[in-house]
Amino acid sequence: MKIVEYVNEYKNNVNNLMYEILVSEYGFNQFGDDILSSENNEYCMGNNKLWIAMENGEIIGTTGIIEVSDKHAILKKIYVKESHRGHGIAQKLLNQCLDYARNIGYDYVFLETYNRLERARAFYSKNGFLEYDDGYEKTQGDEIRYRLNLKD
Repeated sequence: MKIVEYVNEYKNNVNNLMYEILVSEYGFNQFGDDILSSENNEYCMGNNKLWIAMENGEIIGTTGIIEVSDKHAILKKIYVKESHRGHGIAQKLLNQCLDYARNIGYDYVFLETYNRLERARAFYSKNGFLEYDDGYEKTQGDEIRYRLNLKD
């Protein structure tokens, strides 16, 4: 398994992987059209990045980071293909993001997941992320936000 930085030639395969996970596996049908039509351009600007986990030429996972300010960023698109879960791929992808965030000098990284994704929530907690509620409006009803302090 290797982790490479996103380039546009991966767009369709990345979007198909995300669609497979979010829509087909977890039933987030409302995201379907947006996922498939996404250009992922926001990950190619400034300090924003998207990484791809590949094995034998197949995309098996993704992770990304979007800068919000010079002090914090949001982790995005942390997905691993169902057949490859439980093999440490998500950990390697998360480490890629966190190492990058520390090198940039962010104080915090944030992420959002869903209460129903218990395995993801346990993974983030294991990695030191703490739940927080900033009073934001939940569009899906069960979003949970997490924050990790990188300066501790």
